[in-house]
Amino acid sequence: MKTPGRNTPCPCGSGKKYKQCCSAREEAQALNVPQTLQAALAHHQAGRLLQAEEIYQQILQAEPNHPEALHLLGMLA
Repeated sequence: MKTPGRNTPCPCGSGKKYKQCCSAREEAQALNVPQTLQAALAHHQAGRLLQAEEIYQQILQAEPNHPEALHLLGMLA
């Protein structure tokens, strides 16, 4: 099966664009969220806040409602 373009309707029938639906889920599966969150937390605790923020944003791109990433990003703000 050919992968749809990012801006084409998602083949799952959700009515969303592919990049906002199944593509995001595929990215989340490729991203090891617990391991990535640990890396972000290490940056956060070491005072490297810009690096931590970038990683929290990356996690939220993959999983928009990830509670820990949302909380820690809020702590940065």
